[in-house]
Amino acid sequence: MERRKLGKNGPPVSALGLGCMGMSYAYGPADEQESLQVLRRYLELGGNFLDTAEVYGPYKNEELLGSLPAKVVFKRDVRWFTRPLEDPYCSDGYATVS
Repeated sequence: MERRKLGKNGPPVSALGLGCMGMSYAYGPADEQESLQVLRRYLELGGNFLDTAEVYGPYKNEELLGSLPAKVVFKRDVRWFTRPLEDPYCSDGYATVS
């Protein structure tokens, strides 16, 4: 999958990101097994740019991603970004978790 630099000095991320809101919030009941299948397939295809937010649950997306085996996630240099509700150390609104 094609990579792009995130922002001016950011890490390389896949050109296609995966928004995780629907995996725990907003579009009806969440299906954890289906969400894990989607996440695994996205990573297999070379994706490494996951977008979450603590308001989706809260923390449900982060727990879902944390349930993936570390060898699946970190073997692929995943960049996981989450938007904290309020974080004085996060001037651009995003915090890198990976």
